[in-house]
Amino acid sequence: MHRTPIVFVKLACGHVPLAVSVNGGLAYRQWDNSGGQYGFPINHWLMSGKNELRLTLPPRAEIAAAAEVLAQVQWRPNGTPPEQNRPLASLAFTALGLAAGTPCTGSSPAGSFDSERDMKPDDDFGDVVVGEPVEETQADGGLMIKRAITVKLPFPAWDFFSADELDPRSETLKKELVAQYQTIAAEIAAAKFDQVIDRCRKRSEEYDAAYFKSAGETAADLRDTITKVVAQKRTPIPVKRWKDRLVLHPGRKLVEVRDVDELNENLIGWQVTPQTRLSLAMTFCRRDGVWLVAR
Repeated sequence: MHRTPIVFVKLACGHVPLAVSVNGGLAYRQWDNSGGQYGFPINHWLMSGKNELRLTLPPRAEIAAAAEVLAQVQWRPNGTPPEQNRPLASLAFTALGLAAGTPCTGSSPAGSFDSERDMKPDDDFGDVVVGEPVEETQADGGLMIKRAITVKLPFPAWDFFSADELDPRSETLKKELVAQYQTIAAEIAAAKFDQVIDRCRKRSEEYDAAYFKSAGETAADLRDTITKVVAQKRTPIPVKRWKDRLVLHPGRKLVEVRDVDELNENLIGWQVTPQTRLSLAMTFCRRDGVWLVAR
């Protein structure tokens, strides 16, 4: 594979709520059956070696007969246009296939492939190994479809990989997290931008590395976004506690809290118009009991 690849997922889904995760990090979440077509980069979730692409779906009995999902992992050299997208692997699901005992019909084949030759099979010199799709039933009854994609990539081990595993049954988890959001919101309101940027420093440096940016570019973009919003005197939306949704990423190492009243937006936000808001995405992990921003 090229030494500076941009890897992303092209997702088409319909008639089913779902989560798409990469190595335990929540890359995309569809809360209802509306569906559509989406695209999102995933370099910041990937590692060099074995990676896991996962679809998390409702329990079998709750999946509509028309439900279908196709998640295509593609890549292109950094700096090249979308027309140069190349396939890597895909993971498909259909309710019709589930009923027939073949839920992953439509997925790309498993095997060893050459990424520089449009994934032509190559057992001798292939640089990408794609595993068979695996179907599992989770403890809550939900359906999980996953497959492994092994490929050498120019990324270090991201910090969150070594974070603590979080217990979703914890009675204090959401309370601790809301306190983190409240602290950051207060720092923004007081124009203490340096403190906010410093909290995000490690993950910002990782984004620079993941997307081959100049050192400090992600942090500068974050500062610019916050500064502009505050300068426009948008009305901050108070961080509430009573209608929040705890969103634990599938790997149980990353977590965020979303506002149920505001279409599951992040808790830190500003009112732009009576009908629209701007939110600042914040995801957290915990290491040795200390909360860290992993946005």
